[in-house]
Amino acid sequence: MSVYFTDNQYLKTAEEDFEAADALYGHKYYDQIASLLSIAMTKFLKSVVESIFDAEEATAFYNTEDKITILKKIKEKEPNFPITEQDCKWMDAVYGKANCTDGIHIIMPKQTVMDAFHLVAAVRKEARRADKEYSSENRSFFARFR
Repeated sequence: MSVYFTDNQYLKTAEEDFEAADALYGHKYYDQIASLLSIAMTKFLKSVVESIFDAEEATAFYNTEDKITILKKIKEKEPNFPITEQDCKWMDAVYGKANCTDGIHIIMPKQTVMDAFHLVAAVRKEARRADKEYSSENRSFFARFR
């Protein structure tokens, strides 16, 4: 397991979810892995908002789980952010299938989980980049309590 040091609380918890999904992969718990990856992606996106916006603006997004809404906020400052709305919709669909929200249990295919890992790894990379790039500006919500 890797350790990533940051004051960004969403980044910390997203890293934990990503690492947990990775640890489960060897045991083939694909439904649980897909759920963790979707949750991690949301947290990674929120961590980018926490990094690039001041505390007041970032706080407004803490209660939303809508990846597209969060992504749109990110793209206000980072229009070239490599994740798309389609990526967010796809990950939400993966989460829905993993949690059987339609009443029919679907066993998550291994390839879908691998694709989800790649997508979330890309978001993770961007979240870490934003954290490093903006950390010197001390924009973290939690920084104002130090």
